[in-house]
Amino acid sequence: MQNEIVNGNFKIQKMDMKGGWHYIVFKGYKPKTGLPFGWFIVKGTIDDYAIKQTKLWPTKDGRLFLPIKVAIRKAIKKQVGDKVHVCLYEDNSTIEIPTEFALCLIDSPKAETFFYKLPETSKKQFVDYIYQSKNIETIANRIAKAIAKLEENKKWHME
Repeated sequence: MQNEIVNGNFKIQKMDMKGGWHYIVFKGYKPKTGLPFGWFIVKGTIDDYAIKQTKLWPTKDGRLFLPIKVAIRKAIKKQVGDKVHVCLYEDNSTIEIPTEFALCLIDSPKAETFFYKLPETSKKQFVDYIYQSKNIETIANRIAKAIAKLEENKKWHME
């Protein structure tokens, strides 16, 4: 049986600043220990939109914070102030590595070795960035950039 973390209706909010994130806040939950910053890695649904391998962040005041990406808001046709039904469970699955990225990693043993030693959350940063685009040329360029970083033993956020 999966551990349900959240199940209910919640309002989408937005940070009051230029480029501010859209998010949902859940009150009365304890941060997860064992992961950086007390994160939970979750899967579940926002309305009928399935999510997986998503970070649920604790806040200083004991709440949990879930960023809502634009792709999700567009798919569920919701915006700031709208209520959504959220059902979340802890996600202990491993990240799925798309075939073309996995093949490129095989072509670079140094990058492959470093990549597969990374924590799941770090692997996900690479995969998410590469595949946020639907343009094949952009994806190819991002794969090349990722391989170059990995060959230098750098995580995605490192310069």
